Amino acid sequence: MPPAAAMRAAGVAGLGSFVLAGKEKLCLIRAKGDALVLERLFVAEQVYGQAEIDEAAREPKVKKAELDLAREQLGRPRALERRDEPVECKPQPMLTPTLRA
Repeated sequence: MPPAAAMRAAGVAGLGSFVLAGKEKLCLIRAKGDALVLERLFVAEQVYGQAEIDEAAREPKVKKAELDLAREQLGRPRALERRDEPVECKPQPMLTPTLRA
């Protein structure tokens, strides 16, 4: 019997943890269709209320000097901009070590 069918028949799910971006995360493994799915769970400190989300999403306050600097930077040519024509690359000689007995 496939694992998903066995979990569904038993009416159970698996609780566990995994590492993502160097941090341990809580998860639930459950059956969905013919597959097992991993759902990330959150602890209370990771869940925010609507008021906190609205506050974080409001328009930021930017000083005029910061805005002027950003506009100046956007007007400058970029060193790594896309080019429409190919750039010639010259092969570099490889250094090969000489071994002497």
